[in-house]
Amino acid sequence: MGQDGIDLSKNTLSLQRLREAVEVAKIELSSLTETEINLPFISADTNGNPKHLKMKISRAKYNQLVQPLIDVCRVYCTRLSLSLSRCG
Repeated sequence: MGQDGIDLSKNTLSLQRLREAVEVAKIELSSLTETEINLPFISADTNGNPKHLKMKISRAKYNQLVQPLIDVCRVYCTRLSLSLSRCG
């Protein structure tokens, strides 16, 4: 949770909740131009105060975030396709 300086990568439960929320958002963005991710009590700060994640994300922003992953996959698929065509 960047703005609060909390690293969720070490908290498996929080990470799982985040993954599930992002999956729901991805599905919603198939038919909407914007959606909200809302995860109350996702973590706590050093004083034990609960932290909540609430953010809106647009389809354009989501596409921008996942584009590097798509590009990498496309490169590997192209390489695999070339390799397979040489085998046959």
